[in-house]
Amino acid sequence: MVAVLTGGLIYNSKHVVPAAKYGNVVVLLSLESEERKQIRQQIAGKIPAEREHLAVARGAAVQMRKGLATQLLFAPLYRLVFLPQALRLAIRGDDLFAWFMLIAVGLLVIGIAFVVRDFRRAGRFLTRTTEQPLPRGQAHTAPEGL
Repeated sequence: MVAVLTGGLIYNSKHVVPAAKYGNVVVLLSLESEERKQIRQQIAGKIPAEREHLAVARGAAVQMRKGLATQLLFAPLYRLVFLPQALRLAIRGDDLFAWFMLIAVGLLVIGIAFVVRDFRRAGRFLTRTTEQPLPRGQAHTAPEGL
């Protein structure tokens, strides 16, 4: 487990962090709450992505995915905090604290499932909104109305 954690931390620092290098600016910070909600809905695939906000939405998706990747890296460790008490419940069965820990393990598993779901949604959004490269020699043209 220590080797997996060490390897995950190294992978995170060498591949995930450089891919999402954004300095100290959080993309969604300067937006109003309704705009933030709309960007998150676009990333989740609940509403179609708007072309004029695509750069902001993609930046937010990259930042969100980086944060979720870090959470997923530490997710196996969270279980180790509660699992010994949950096992104590299985052995004894009469301790109220052990029941609390068993419930905590269940909630933790549900929380990890939501993190995985959001991580995959952000990845699908980034894949879906990636511009296709133009054939060699062709230039980008401005959309109509600009």
